[in-house]
Parts: sequence; structure tokens; C-alpha cells
Amino acid sequence: MENALSGLLPLASTVAFMLWRTVRPIAPSQQVSVKQLLIYPVKSCRGIELRECRIDRLGFELDRRYLIVDPEGEFMSQRRSPDMARIITSLDPDGHVVLSFEGLADLQLPLPGEQQGAAHLTVKVWADTVEAEALPPAADAWATAALGRPVRIVVTLPGQQHLRAISPKYDTSDPAAKINASFADGFPFLICTQASLDDLNRRLEKPVSMLNFRPNIVLA
Repeated sequence: MENALSGLLPLASTVAFMLWRTVRPIAPSQQVSVKQLLIYPVKSCRGIELRECRIDRLGFELDRRYLIVDPEGEFMSQRRSPDMARIITSLDPDGHVVLSFEGLADLQLPLPGEQQGAAHLTVKVWADTVEAEALPPAADAWATAALGRPVRIVVTLPGQQHLRAISPKYDTSDPAAKINASFADGFPFLICTQASLDDLNRRLEKPVSMLNFRPNIVLA
């Protein structure tokens, strides 16, 4: 337990620094609270709001651990395939991620590390090249049917095997800690404040939702 906790301390310090940067300066009369906790198990698909979340070395447990890629291994997003916004994610009683899409039977995904002997694939998330684990052909067929184009679903390698270091430009932790991100755009946690969204919407003709920014932590 002590080793597991010590391994998370650099990650926790990075989160604390990000929170500090996000909420400062604060007037003495103001209070900051966590309004929402969210995970997005499949990058660019719908998220899940939770009352509490476990943290592992990549951020919130199960956040952005699955990735839909094209035949060349390039990650898919709603920019390229808007129908990804229609893929609903949920958690079953055993903690597995379940995908739902109108007209298709629900699909249960294996957890990271749950498969035996799965093939590894090289995938690309923005400028990062990452090794990932392939899911069974049935999962690829389901995603292909949902999006109407050939795609595959991959999952992060288990445990310490997943390596995708965050940019040293933003990493304030000990360089030896080597903080890694999942398939998120670049960080273990993405944070937004309700005040920022409110300020933005005052400047827009048509208000946008917090869902447009897909944060893990919403501060109020």
C-alpha cells in the first residue's frame, strides 16, 4: 500500500498545482467547491458523471482508457466522426464499460489487463505514438457499425506498461516521476470552472455547455 501511495504522490502534486493555477486569485469571501466529477471511458464518446472517483497513475480510473482508431491507427474524434457523440458509455455492476448506440445491442468492453494474449497495436494520439492493446473483433465490428466506417477499438496496456509522458513544458513534478496520461489530449486530469463557462457564454450569441470542454473536474 505504501508503495502504491508513494507512486501517486507526484501525480497528486501535479493535480494540486493545476487546481491552484485554475482557481487563483480568490477573494477571501469566495469558496471553491467541486461541482462535478466526470470520466470519458472512450475518448470522444459520451461521459459518465460520478459521485466519487478512484485515482490511478493515469488519472481518474477508466478515464479515456479506450480509443477508437481508423485502419491506420490514427485516433478518431467527433471532429472526424460526429456520430461518436451518440455512443453512450456506462458502467455495469462489475465495473466494466458498456457501450450503447441506437439500433445496436449493448457492448461490454474488457477492462485494461483483463484480456489474455491480446495483440498490441501502435496508435497515434495527436503527435504521440503509443502502444495499445487490441480488443476482440466483435468490438471492432460494433464500432464500425455504429460509425459507418472501418474502425477498431483499443485499450491502454495494463499497469505500468502504458507509457505516454505528458509534455515537460507543463510537468511541474520531479522529472524522475515521469507522469503519464491515458488517451486524453495531454494530461491526467482536465479541469474547468463554472465561472469560466459563464464568462464565455456572456460573450457568445449561442451559449455552449460544459460538455463541449469535456472536463474531469468542474469547479464552482
